[in-house]
Amino acid sequence: MKHLIFIYFLTFCFSGWSQSRFVIDFDTSLTTFNSWGNTYFSNANDPEDASNAVGEIYNGLNSVQGGVYYDPLHQISMDEEQTIHLDFFNGSTGMTIIKFKLEGQVDYEVVKFISGYGWRDVTFNYSYALNLNTQNYEMASGKFQRMTLIVNPDQNIEGTYYFDNIDFPTVIPKQTFSFDELVWSDECEGSGAIDTNKWFHQTLLPNGFSWFNGEIQHYTDREENAFLSNGFMHIRAKKETYTNQNVTKAYTSARLNSKYAFTYGKVEIRAQLPTGIGTWPALWLLGQNITENGGFWASNYGSTPWPNCGEIDIMEHWGHNQDFIQSALHNPSSYGGTIYHGGLYINEASTSFHTYVMEWTPVDIRFYVDGINYYNYNPVEKNADNWPYDNPMYLLLNTAIEPSINQTNFTQSDLIIDYIRVYDAELLSNETEAKPSVTWYYNKQLDGFASNHNYKNTSYTLYNLSGQILYQGFLGADNQTINSELLNVGIYLLELTKTGKSEVLKVIKF
Repeated sequence: MKHLIFIYFLTFCFSGWSQSRFVIDFDTSLTTFNSWGNTYFSNANDPEDASNAVGEIYNGLNSVQGGVYYDPLHQISMDEEQTIHLDFFNGSTGMTIIKFKLEGQVDYEVVKFISGYGWRDVTFNYSYALNLNTQNYEMASGKFQRMTLIVNPDQNIEGTYYFDNIDFPTVIPKQTFSFDELVWSDECEGSGAIDTNKWFHQTLLPNGFSWFNGEIQHYTDREENAFLSNGFMHIRAKKETYTNQNVTKAYTSARLNSKYAFTYGKVEIRAQLPTGIGTWPALWLLGQNITENGGFWASNYGSTPWPNCGEIDIMEHWGHNQDFIQSALHNPSSYGGTIYHGGLYINEASTSFHTYVMEWTPVDIRFYVDGINYYNYNPVEKNADNWPYDNPMYLLLNTAIEPSINQTNFTQSDLIIDYIRVYDAELLSNETEAKPSVTWYYNKQLDGFASNHNYKNTSYTLYNLSGQILYQGFLGADNQTINSELLNVGIYLLELTKTGKSEVLKVIKF
């Protein structure tokens, strides 16, 4: 049966972890690396084969401290395998230095030297890696939540480099969660005032004369700044002289606190962002226990100052960086110079609607825009400094005004929200059940994945090797095949769930 490739499933037992290898292949998913310094990442075409998608790194001048990094959906593990492979395109005949770093409770790095023009298969062996905490060379072990790639470190060399097919060992957590139960929402229906059964106007200046972060607006409880119009909520930032609490300011806006707090769940917000240099809209959460003057929850629950209470920024946007959106985590280990954040450029952030999603569980916190998973937060060792996220939090919606606002041309701009929905995070059962010998294969005639087993009442989720969800559906009497005609040739992960019990298997399209 040479046309069939069989891959036997791996049974999930939720009490532990499963070692596996993932491959980041830019042909099969839009994978975004974050960058810092004067280094920039983009998805690009292979310089030798335009049909092949790759990752591109551009080092500008003064990029001595720059690089790119990626936080995989599942943690990298060096407990069983010590190698990471990637394809690297050297654009010159000279020597290129590549530093590959793994970041976790302990950080390790391996350095390789590449010469000669063209693609190279590069292997980073972590059985002899530099421990950046002790500066000793040793075998790396443990789990890591970030991979960092730096080209020509400590050299002021301008250049463009390409990479592809990062093959690395990971651990897949056995705890999985569903987000099927809608527990709170605002569909923003109708016109007029916002629903004060759901929202509280936060207007009190927290320090008596201003807001934090250098914001220069008053937040008001007026309908001019927060209102419903034809099924959409508007938070309107305006240029106007306004006096409140014996303080006069030149701009107004609104800051809403939800009268609903929750622990773990999925938040989905469909929104169109305001425009203009100096505008700073945000969709975010704060710990219900924050001691902030004027907040809805402070009088009854306030016990913990910021950042110890925890903050989750689902989406932030700055008018000076149009179409770039960011997510961030603030806590005692990440505030001021925030280190836990990730972002993505999207098209028409201020002229069309996009869907912003945050999934929060005891295991990790994941961020998506329009279905693209662009940042995950998952400390290897969770503690009070990096994980104050096991307590109730509430939603905030606001648009702040920064001092950089264009005082001549700016008059007003709206954050427009179609809906806000909160779903409960349900832990699927920790139990397993005996399974028959089951084989899945690629049926070329049907262009789909099929099985020798007759499934009943089973849901499925198909992932690429970067952990991005591609398809979700249901197997039953009327459907025993998962269509794959829109997928590229390659390896995929298929998760099957029935009566709260799950298994994961690999399937190959060829």
